[in-house]
Amino acid sequence: MKRAFIAICILLAAIAAVLIAFLNSAALQTMAVSPVLREKFPGSELQSVRAGLGGAEAEGLRLFLPDGAEISLKSAKIKYSLAGLLSKNADVESAQIEGLVVKLAPGKAAGAPARETRKPAQAEAQKPPAEKSAPAGGKENSPSALQTLSEWGFSLGSLKADAAILAPDGSKVSAELSVAGLKIERGLKPVSGAADAKISAESPDFGREEISAKMSAGRAQNGPKIAVEILRKNSRLAAFEGEFSADFSEGSATARADASDADFAAFKSLLGKLPQFKSAVFAKIKYSGYGKSARADGSFKIDFPSPASISEKLGFLGPCVLSGEISGSMGGGSANVEKFSAILSEGPKSLVSAELSAPVKIPLSGAESGEIPRGKIECVAVVPAKIPAHFAKGMEFSSSDISGRLSVETDGKKIFLKTPSPFAVSGLSLSKGGEDFVKNIGATLSLSAQADFGGNFDAAAELQAGDSLDDSATLKISARKSGESVFAEASLKGSIDPFATKIYSVANLKEYHISVDSSLRARFGGGTVAIEGFSFEAFDKAGKRMAKISDAGEIGFDLQTKKISAKSKTVAKFEAADFPFAPIKPFAAGVDAESVSVEGTLSMPDESSVSASANASVKSLYYRKDGRTMFADISVKTDLEAGAALDLTRVWARAGKCVAGSGGAECAVAGASFECSAKPRFELKSAEVEASVSLPALLAQPALAKFANLSSGNASVKARADKNSASAQIRLDNLKTRSVEGALDNATAAVELPFDGGFKFSRASAKFAANSSRGRTEASVKISDGEVLKVEADAKTAVVEDLMLLSKAFSNPNAEAAHAAAESARTGRKKIARPAEAAPKPAQSGERADIFAAKDSKAFWHFGKKIGARAKIGTVFMDSRAVLSGAEASFVSDESGLSLKLSKAEALGASLTGELEASFDANAEIPYKIPAMSARLKNFEASKIFADAKNPPISGVFEASISARGSGNNASHLFKYLTGTASLKSSGGVLRLLSPDTAAGATADIAGTALKITGAILDKNDGAISGIGDLVKMLSKLEYESVDFKISRGPETYDFDISSAVVKTPDILLSASSGAVLFNPDAPFSDYGLDIPVSIFAFDTPARKVFTSAGFAREKSQKVENAYDALSFKIYGTVSKPENDLMQALLGRRSKDSDGSANAVRELGSSIIKSLFKKRGN
Repeated sequence: MKRAFIAICILLAAIAAVLIAFLNSAALQTMAVSPVLREKFPGSELQSVRAGLGGAEAEGLRLFLPDGAEISLKSAKIKYSLAGLLSKNADVESAQIEGLVVKLAPGKAAGAPARETRKPAQAEAQKPPAEKSAPAGGKENSPSALQTLSEWGFSLGSLKADAAILAPDGSKVSAELSVAGLKIERGLKPVSGAADAKISAESPDFGREEISAKMSAGRAQNGPKIAVEILRKNSRLAAFEGEFSADFSEGSATARADASDADFAAFKSLLGKLPQFKSAVFAKIKYSGYGKSARADGSFKIDFPSPASISEKLGFLGPCVLSGEISGSMGGGSANVEKFSAILSEGPKSLVSAELSAPVKIPLSGAESGEIPRGKIECVAVVPAKIPAHFAKGMEFSSSDISGRLSVETDGKKIFLKTPSPFAVSGLSLSKGGEDFVKNIGATLSLSAQADFGGNFDAAAELQAGDSLDDSATLKISARKSGESVFAEASLKGSIDPFATKIYSVANLKEYHISVDSSLRARFGGGTVAIEGFSFEAFDKAGKRMAKISDAGEIGFDLQTKKISAKSKTVAKFEAADFPFAPIKPFAAGVDAESVSVEGTLSMPDESSVSASANASVKSLYYRKDGRTMFADISVKTDLEAGAALDLTRVWARAGKCVAGSGGAECAVAGASFECSAKPRFELKSAEVEASVSLPALLAQPALAKFANLSSGNASVKARADKNSASAQIRLDNLKTRSVEGALDNATAAVELPFDGGFKFSRASAKFAANSSRGRTEASVKISDGEVLKVEADAKTAVVEDLMLLSKAFSNPNAEAAHAAAESARTGRKKIARPAEAAPKPAQSGERADIFAAKDSKAFWHFGKKIGARAKIGTVFMDSRAVLSGAEASFVSDESGLSLKLSKAEALGASLTGELEASFDANAEIPYKIPAMSARLKNFEASKIFADAKNPPISGVFEASISARGSGNNASHLFKYLTGTASLKSSGGVLRLLSPDTAAGATADIAGTALKITGAILDKNDGAISGIGDLVKMLSKLEYESVDFKISRGPETYDFDISSAVVKTPDILLSASSGAVLFNPDAPFSDYGLDIPVSIFAFDTPARKVFTSAGFAREKSQKVENAYDALSFKIYGTVSKPENDLMQALLGRRSKDSDGSANAVRELGSSIIKSLFKKRGN
């Protein structure tokens, strides 16, 4: 036994020696701790660690956390005594921590909580089951950590520590802490000690900041005394001072805090953006019975020098101050708020103030803890006018300040909200762009509401607004919830004068003094919204009802099925009798009228469709656009119907008989219908329009005045369309114009347009016909669309006078003349525009841009596609005779070119052919070019072009040809300035130089006879006077054997210059080698002037004796071989009315060697001509 005991002692001693060796060996302890540390935190390292019976120390710690942060420690040393542990005293002689640094991971702000990583559902399902509750006598009955600590005493001789936190943005927060002589007795009672803490921060934005804290504990008269103070740059931020009884069962303390945003500027990286503020808070606290009863009093004041730093939306506010007081107590199982007041002010003006009018009791335990705290708080608000003005974006707002009182009260079961004094405002005005919407209005708003814990509530609001008690309107809204249903009501009653009459555009409503009375009742519950009833009525100043809208039964909407239901098929009725148009005018730009009347119903024939029907009329309708009246004094009456399936698979509308009139006369009667499906895609089922129009009455409207040239005429229109085709027919009857003689009995036009789908067409056709006493016009067109738009036109017959009447029927000559006069006054000069060739350029024809004529942006023949057309013309009648027949032409064009060919035609019995080539380049200086245009006329009887077929100026069969080219800015410009040559030839016919329809021609027979008689009396030797008489008769009618004319037109003057004109008979030759048809850009071709000198040469035939006997043709000509110079005369007048002075030449140009009887001839001839002229003039 003794040996065993000795062995055990030796073993224990060995174990103790090993343990002591381990505790005193830093190397062994470091070897033991390092592997564990690296396993938990890979990459971490520890230089050395040692813990013994009298102290512990560690050096060179680097710890790498999973989130990327790093903790490092230079050294930590603690000296302690284990002797007092048996008596529950913890004694630390000294502690020193040096070089503790925390480097935050990038993207992780200091103090921010670690981002939570959500686990997948399966991971949640695999969580271990929660620990079961400890049985009685286990954890629930074990002492708390605080209770355990209260059984120990603590003493700390000294503590020195420094630490730093480094942020990724370069900011740094460091702290230094020192504690001396700290002693805490059992029961956590601080007895003595002092502590100092110093925190400094450095950041790139704010530099360096320092905050320090001091704490001291000592003895007062009755027990411990504790003081804490926090400083920033020697300025106190917060302070706490308290005195307690020896057992801390009672005590009192004061606390104060003074801080501003500048105090925390250096901590921006940790706290984020702070608003600008400066605050002062004071509190006084007293307690007893270990806190079973207590009382606190406090006050606060916070300055906000720039509310915009809180939110940009508050930028309209100036510096503000929030201040207040609060007092309360606790005891008897409840907390009591005895006093509370707060004021928010801007400068000297109070914005909002709140005050507790009676103490509020807050139960802390027992049966009353489930009740709402009882009490009442009142709030007085004054909202400066600039606050709502700030939110009235884009509008001008002004008013007085808005003020009112609001109270919130509880009785333990319910919360009540009231306005003891309604919110009120005066001088309220709202406008935009000079247009007033509200002006100088006063308004009050009253609120009341109550609610309980069950979610039931009852709330109401009443808004009264106007410029006086008599001229005001009241809006009431209420809602209540009972069980699962919510009931709501709204009503509006009163005069609209204070509102509508301030708006300029409808200010004339004031004369009606309109008042309204409307109401709405609704219910929500069980997934359904229902309108139980609604009504609207408007009255004039005499109390007469002007308009009414009312329900005919409840309407419901199921929120789940999205279906509407109604108890009655008729949902609503509406009516308005002679309702003034003024309220509607602001919503109908440019439209005005005297009044509107309407009466109708809104129905639901079944649960899947809605429909509406109405009779409507408008009196004296006007429409203005851009300051001009377009339509005036039109009255309209119609009946309308419309409907739709709720799923929009069918939508339809119909206008029955729509009558429009003006000045008591009907202008038009029309009807229309429409049906389509809007879903699942739009599809037109049918659309029809039918109308009859009195054209003179309709065209009397200002907008149509430029088309008004009809003295009588009616039009009827029919049009229809569906998804497959569209068609239209128009008929005009009894057309008579004010500027063209005659009448058109009727004209009809019809268009058919089949669709290939999606309202796209590939073919179309049209027909036209017109009838009058002059004959019938009939034509048709067929169009097929493809890569090339193909057009086939066929005009069987055409009457020119009817087509001219139709073209002039819708063109007011007075309007055209007024426009021309205005244009002339605007430009101030005659418009002569020459496009080209006046100054030729080297190696090319000269061309210059016209400074007057507008340039086309696209060719006048181009309609977006390449076109290929063919046309046939049967017979064209003019003046009751066929002027063109059997014509066939082809037309090909695209955006840059045009080719036109007239392959055959008969013009007044002659063969006519022609060709035209044109090009267009929008980028060219002159867009249009005609490189070649030609026309040929064969076997043309010249006499057919003259109205006097019995005595035409010229007769005979001719051949003509024309060759032209040109350029221009637009179509009119292009053809007006063509240049080129023309020739005219004939192999025989009759030329009447002295036509009987002129004054000279009319004297030919009389003068010839008279001169022969006079010659018999006066002629002495040579018979000259009788010769002139024979010559007059001979020249009155010449039978020629050939005619050869050549005409050219150049860019210098654009006159039609006569290059050569020769008429040859067996006896004489007429020649015009100069002269011109004079160009006038402001006149039609028929009014162009003539200036053509003509020379007559006589051949050496027996007829020459007639010339020589009259004193002519006595000298040999140097211009014409084998001929004698006879006489010269001039052709003048206009193309449509040519004249000549041949008779004057015959009477005034005798040879010098004739005897004195010449004077007698001249006097006699002049007397005869003058007397005949006078006679014709009378």
